[in-house]
Amino acid sequence: GSLDGYSFDDYLFQSREGAQKPLSRQQSLNILKSAAKAVGIKDNVGTHSLRKTWGYHAWKKGFSPAIIMETLNHSNLTVTKRYLGIQQDDINDLYGSLNL
Repeated sequence: GSLDGYSFDDYLFQSREGAQKPLSRQQSLNILKSAAKAVGIKDNVGTHSLRKTWGYHAWKKGFSPAIIMETLNHSNLTVTKRYLGIQQDDINDLYGSLNL
């Protein structure tokens, strides 16, 4: 398939070194760190941060935990919840929703 001249096989972020070459992991990291600094993020941000953030937001949007676990290639849901820091959020949401 294609979309306005782009193929689904095209790299979304291409290297400036030539057509149909992927952006290197190191260059991706450089761009990400530069962008984080530009918006005032002082935490250490890396490409792995994107993976964890994607999983966290998928969880919070209500996507199937089993699908998220599979996508992250984790062996079980406990690993995924610990990886995403979900357990404490779930506990906080529970207490907040009880309004006692």
